[in-house]
Amino acid sequence: FIAAITLAIVATLETLLNLEAVDKLDPEKRVSPPNRELLAQGSGNIISGLLGGLPLTSVIVRSSVNIATGGQTRISCFIHGVFLLTTVMFFPALLNTIPLATLAAILIVTGFKLAGIPLFKQMWKSGRNQFVPFVITIIAIVLTDLLIGLLVGMGVAIFFILPASLKLPARRVVEKGSDGDILKIELVNRVSFLNRASLMKTLHEVPNGTQLVIDASSTVYIDPDIINSITDFEKQTAPARDLKLSLVGFKDQQ
Repeated sequence: FIAAITLAIVATLETLLNLEAVDKLDPEKRVSPPNRELLAQGSGNIISGLLGGLPLTSVIVRSSVNIATGGQTRISCFIHGVFLLTTVMFFPALLNTIPLATLAAILIVTGFKLAGIPLFKQMWKSGRNQFVPFVITIIAIVLTDLLIGLLVGMGVAIFFILPASLKLPARRVVEKGSDGDILKIELVNRVSFLNRASLMKTLHEVPNGTQLVIDASSTVYIDPDIINSITDFEKQTAPARDLKLSLVGFKDQQ
């Protein structure tokens, strides 16, 4: 029972982390529905378990390869599954001839591309509150396993940001402009990484083509993760959705 719960938690965390990474890699900047993904994964793993199979989870390696080769719809994932099933059913001996060292090398290279030296430099520049939990999480995962490492990282991160405000990160204000209504999102005094999900939900709910202003004039602290998310939204999501976005008061937060 404990093993089943552990596998379910690990699979859920890995899938959610993969969804966030894939959404950033997606050229069309679509937002994946996590509830649908987890429902499909859970249903599939239940059926797999009843048939004597192993549990599966979404991983960044397959997803990034799909994106890199031009996959844009669910068909790419379906075709991948068909090829994999065909190979396992009709060519199992051929699969066994692939050296494990080769597969390990592919995983190492892919992982290094996703979390290379530039990422460490970026986390170092983000300050102690970001770098220390980041390094401790990596060390904990290497010395223990993925689940324990993530729990340790979450505990350390919470310790660093506990004094930060947990209030709603923003309020919406509609103002009149010469070219129509302007939606203004005013950030609160402090915005921690715990506010990221609710803030991004607010931003993704903005209708396409809206004149949008994100105002941080009254904000004294913004977590670097929030700044990175807003920057990604400004450079990628906003142009794709024809949002006329303006950032106010972020100069001192960079």
